[in-house]
Amino acid sequence: MSRSITVQVTTDSVVAAIRECKTWRQWSPWLIAEPDCLLNDEEDGSGYDWEGQVFGAGKVRLLAEAPAEQLYLDLTLLKPGENGLDVNW
Repeated sequence: MSRSITVQVTTDSVVAAIRECKTWRQWSPWLIAEPDCLLNDEEDGSGYDWEGQVFGAGKVRLLAEAPAEQLYLDLTLLKPGENGLDVNW
């Protein structure tokens, strides 16, 4: 299952929102679904750690940027949430 949405914004603004992890609270479906999730931001805005009941615990970090609006992220899942962990690829 996947979801998508069309937004009327520039590519630059989307890349900026993803690059600055502190803005993820405003648009991340996981953080919106679990607003009481504990977050610990990296000082430079390049990532955060989380811990919550629904989505468990983990961390995300911005690793690098490349031309053509490509961002490389590292996502580490440390503990499954209350419903376990489904992995699809």
